[in-house]
Amino acid sequence: MITVRPLSVRTGYRYLMHPVLAANAPLAYDPDSLERYYVAVGVPAGHFLGRGLAGLNDGAGVTEEAPVEDEHLRRMLHECADPITGKQLAAKKVRANAVAGFDLTFSPSKSVSVAWALGERATRDIIYRCHQEAIKYVLDYAEREVFRVRTGTDGVVSDETNGPVAVAFSHFDSLDGDPQLHDHVVVLNRAQSARDGGWRTLDSRAVFAATVELSELHQGVLSDLLAQELGWDFDARTRRHSDAPKWEVTGISDNLIAHFSQRSVNIAIVQDRLIEKFQGRTQRAPSTVEMIQLRQTAALVAARRAKWRGSLAALSAEWTARATHQLGTSPAALVDGLAVSPVITLSDAVGPDEIDLLGRVSLAAVSTKRVTFTLSNLRAEANRQLQGWHFVTPTARESVIRAVAAGATTRAILLTPDLPPRGGGSARFTSIAHRDAGVTWLGPRPGALT
Repeated sequence: MITVRPLSVRTGYRYLMHPVLAANAPLAYDPDSLERYYVAVGVPAGHFLGRGLAGLNDGAGVTEEAPVEDEHLRRMLHECADPITGKQLAAKKVRANAVAGFDLTFSPSKSVSVAWALGERATRDIIYRCHQEAIKYVLDYAEREVFRVRTGTDGVVSDETNGPVAVAFSHFDSLDGDPQLHDHVVVLNRAQSARDGGWRTLDSRAVFAATVELSELHQGVLSDLLAQELGWDFDARTRRHSDAPKWEVTGISDNLIAHFSQRSVNIAIVQDRLIEKFQGRTQRAPSTVEMIQLRQTAALVAARRAKWRGSLAALSAEWTARATHQLGTSPAALVDGLAVSPVITLSDAVGPDEIDLLGRVSLAAVSTKRVTFTLSNLRAEANRQLQGWHFVTPTARESVIRAVAAGATTRAILLTPDLPPRGGGSARFTSIAHRDAGVTWLGPRPGALT
C-alpha cells in the first residue's frame, strides 16, 4: 500500500523531524540486512535515491544510498534547495505555504509485517530486502510513467523529467507499537526537465492521480518477490469499508493480524464517527476518494502512544511474547510453515485469450465506478485483477498489466485525442455504454493538467 502526503515548506521539515528523523539511529543504510539495527536504538538513517540525484551538487551528482543528514533534509524541505550545495532549485522565491515535497509511504500488507516481526533473523532479512526491492521497482516505474514537471504559461504543459530527487527512511513499528514495516520516501517537489534541464515544480496532480495504480503495483511486486524467495502465497480477505479485497499472506490468520493492528482499530473507530457525520451532513455515502480522505483525517485524529525509542531487538522480544501468548505455540515455527510453493507465472505464459478477458473485466470494473477514466485507472484495475497471480519477475508482471490495460483501451472511447496517454495531461476514456448515454468530456483544454 502507498499513501501520499504533501509536505509544505512551513511544516514538512518539522513533520519529518518529529517523529520520522528523531527516531533514527546514526547507522548506514543497508538494503540487504537488518543485522546492524537489532541492538541499536532507533531506526536506520535515511538514504538518497532517485535518478534525479545525478543533477544535484552542481552536476557532480549524489550517490544513491548515500546517508541523509539533517541539513540535507532541511535544505530540501525548508528551502526547496539542492541538499548538498544549498542553492535554490527554482527561479521563484519559495513561500511558506508552498509544497516542498511529497511523502510516499510504502507499507506492506499487515500480514507481511506480522510475519517479518515474528520470523527468524534470516527470514526477516529476506523480507526486508524484498520490501526494499519492491520500493525501488515502483519508484523506477513512477520515474518512467508518473513524475512530470509543469512548464509553459500557468504550468499547463507537462514535460518528462530526468527523474525525482528522493530520500527514504525505514521504520519498523506503528504509532501504537505494533509491527509495521514501512518506508517514508520523500520526493522533492523539484525535478529537472528532460527537455532543457531546467529545475521546475513537479506535476502534483499526476502524482496523486497515480497513487492507486502505484499502490496496487507495489502490492503485486512485493508478493511476487516473497513468493519467489520464501514460497509464500496470498489470499483475498474482505475489507470493512471497501468491496475491493485486501491480500494477505496465506497462513497468517485474521485474528493474529487484528491482535497486531491496534493502530488500525483506533483509526477505524474514529473513521466510523467521521463517516456517520459525513452521511448526516450530505445524506449520502462517501465516494472512494472521500473515504480515503476520511481515513487520512482519522489517522491524524486517532490517539497514539509516544514513538518507540528502543532497539529492534527489544521490539522483537515484545512482539514474540505477545504472539506466543496469542498462538500458544512458537511464532517462528508459524512463519517457517508459511511456504506453500505457489504457482509462478511467466509473462509469455499469459495467452491472448486471458489478456482479452482480463481487459474486458478491468474495463467493466472501472466503467462501473467512473464515467470517464484514464490509462492509470485501467492499469490500477488490471493490477487488482492480477493480485492472485505470481510472476517470475516484476517486469513480467508489468508487461502483462500493460497488455491488459492496452487491450481495455481498444474497447473504450477516447475523449481527448489531443492529450498523451500518460503523465499530467493524461488522455481520458469512457465506455461505449456511457458514450451511448451521451457522455461528453468537460475537462481542461488539451495540454492542461487533469
